[in-house]
Amino acid sequence: MKILHILNNLEFGGTEKLIVELSNVMSLKGEEVSILTFSEDASILKRVQLNSKINFITMKTSRFNPSILKKIQKILHDSEYDIIHVHLFPALYW
Repeated sequence: MKILHILNNLEFGGTEKLIVELSNVMSLKGEEVSILTFSEDASILKRVQLNSKINFITMKTSRFNPSILKKIQKILHDSEYDIIHVHLFPALYW
């Protein structure tokens, strides 16, 4: 199963920690997991990732810029995800 998590960034926070831990567990169980973020960061959560099979997709556009919608559409069109889970504002509006 292909799963995509979309959130603003992977800086420290409860949701971010949950996504990293959940993605690691799901990936170890054989699921194909991707995490799409709207900011390119070198956060600790991204560096302590346990499973290197997780695919990180980083957008280099402000999370408040409407042009991000076209980039998200392209990613969704190019890859057929079974589940897309969006977390936090403003990601959930796009």
